Amino acid sequence: YYSTKNVLMAKGYYNNGSKKGIWEYYSYAGNLVQKYDHDKDSLLLYDTLEEKKFFPYLQYINSPNKQVAWPIGGYCNLYSTIEQQLQFPAEMWGKDTGVYDLKLSVLVEINGNTTQVKVINPKGNLFEKEAVKVVESLKHSWIPAKINHQLVGMSYIIPVHF
Repeated sequence: YYSTKNVLMAKGYYNNGSKKGIWEYYSYAGNLVQKYDHDKDSLLLYDTLEEKKFFPYLQYINSPNKQVAWPIGGYCNLYSTIEQQLQFPAEMWGKDTGVYDLKLSVLVEINGNTTQVKVINPKGNLFEKEAVKVVESLKHSWIPAKINHQLVGMSYIIPVHF
């Protein structure tokens, strides 16, 4: 799997359309960020220092009592996947829209799915509809948050750029 800029983002195997075995995920610089065993649904390696190079504002809370939700494959993979799946709304071609940025609020459930996807400060346009559709399609894309070793839901903000 390669980014739109032709950088290796992930490698692994599929069986009947599902990820199987251990997958390796890479940063925008092509460095290993995460290893994830999709058969055992377990994180084997996560180099948060590599991701902080691209997302210095992220908080990686990981203590014996608390862990934030993490995207399977890391943030570089998450944003690269969103970028590849976004379709510029056909009705907006030829219009002077400029750059359009928005933020989506999501709930990362204890099963790793994103639900309750909502646009923060909606203006009711086609960009928002497309962004919500793409983020809703990311099923089982997260390692759930934990508090005191119990899985918990966690709210998250995902920026989307057109």
